[in-house]
Amino acid sequence: MNAPLSTLNETELPYAKDEPIYIICRSGSRSAQAARLLNDRGYTEIYDVTGGMIAWEQK
Repeated sequence: MNAPLSTLNETELPYAKDEPIYIICRSGSRSAQAARLLNDRGYTEIYDVTGGMIAWEQK
């Protein structure tokens, strides 16, 4: 699912609160913000891909 950070708070996610959700962005900054936001909304299985797509591409 692709959801911009600016709309994530209003977006209804099709996942259970305890279902794993992996979050990634280009550099890792926005995905870290999104992970905190989802955690605040009660989601418990949030995995932020550290370093984002930049780090992923380098491996």
